[in-house]
Amino acid sequence: MRSGEKAGTDRFLNSLERYPVDEVIAKQAADYYQTFAKQGITLHIADLIIAATAVEHGLTLVSYNHKHFPMEGIRIHTPMPEF
Repeated sequence: MRSGEKAGTDRFLNSLERYPVDEVIAKQAADYYQTFAKQGITLHIADLIIAATAVEHGLTLVSYNHKHFPMEGIRIHTPMPEF
């Protein structure tokens, strides 16, 4: 964050919904890890937790990186890039 952006950044962060990583989400993330590791695909733990949280709460991810989320049943919205 740049100098002078703290107030705007705080407003943005406070507007976001938060979802705790509970046992169900942790187990789903671990299942994703094992499933893809068996296929020789290594995914970052943060992406596994994000995916498990999205599926558990019926959320749509917004991402340019579909390859980070190869799980079945996950909804991903890819926004148009700004030029």
